[in-house]
Amino acid sequence: MQKLKVLGIGQGKLIPSYRYRLKEVKDSFKKKGLLLFLYESNISSYPPSNKLARFLWIINLVISRLPLLFEQKKYNLILLQREMISTLYTLERFFYKPFILDIDDAVHLRQKFNSIDKIASKASAIVVCNNYLFDYYKKINSNVNIIPTPINIDKYTPRDKKKSSTFVIGWIGTSSNFPSLKLVEKQLARFLKDNSNAILKIVSNEDPKFLTIPPKQYIFKPWSEEDDVQDIQSFDVGIMPLVENEHSHGKCAFKMLQYMSCGVPVISTCLPMNKAILDIKECGYCITNDNEEWYEALNKLSKDPNLCEYFANNGRWIIENYYSTDVYATLYSKVIESLDARGKL
Repeated sequence: MQKLKVLGIGQGKLIPSYRYRLKEVKDSFKKKGLLLFLYESNISSYPPSNKLARFLWIINLVISRLPLLFEQKKYNLILLQREMISTLYTLERFFYKPFILDIDDAVHLRQKFNSIDKIASKASAIVVCNNYLFDYYKKINSNVNIIPTPINIDKYTPRDKKKSSTFVIGWIGTSSNFPSLKLVEKQLARFLKDNSNAILKIVSNEDPKFLTIPPKQYIFKPWSEEDDVQDIQSFDVGIMPLVENEHSHGKCAFKMLQYMSCGVPVISTCLPMNKAILDIKECGYCITNDNEEWYEALNKLSKDPNLCEYFANNGRWIIENYYSTDVYATLYSKVIESLDARGKL
């Protein structure tokens, strides 16, 4: 396949899906002959919380993205990460170049006027991150492919041997995911009470303000892109509790993959993708949201450093062999090659 120029369009440069499924894979794409040119916007596709500000937001958003319609002629292919404007079908109707719709979340659950369905039906191919999304989009488009969100293994690296005796339970995520975190708050509080050498570290955009965990028993660290890896490396175990609903089934276990890439054992709610990862090799615990199980898993890891090291090494191996950006680029190139072979490019 000759070198192809690909226009990558995300929902804003601070949106995680843009960073991890477009920006972080640019170099790996280049190795496959795919020259990825990124549209990096300061204006998010998601509306501001202030409803009065939304009118100006939508005008600026459309104006900022309009030039892409004229620039698409420069490229062989468009890689569209979700919708150009969240929940709506707008400028995508004016694409005349072939495009791949890239979906890493259950965005169909909040679409308006069947927006994502319309975009999906127009796409030359669809790439999703798990089986749940595959089953949904296969009803709309015959060319659907599963490629999980990757990890840049040169950036996310295992932590050094820990010197501190403090056992750090870590969670990283946005405040919108606090309902999932608070599912296990009581058991976290119980474990921390029973283990004076343990502490909970929360890395997020807001302080969760727990009801049952005293401020002295947890650390709130504001998230920043610069400290992202270092924060995860400070964990002894990374937790990923999830509310068991359709929205969670659309998630790609990325928080869990981040922990594993840094050599951190994981404890996660046992949803299908989380379980599939842990079935490759033991790297932690995949459990139900039964509070007692969370306590027992934390207790085992806190008391057994050899088990932690075993899980850590296995987790890193899984990332390197199944979820690296190079693996991602290889899988993506096959999707694009199939379009080229069928004369779609």
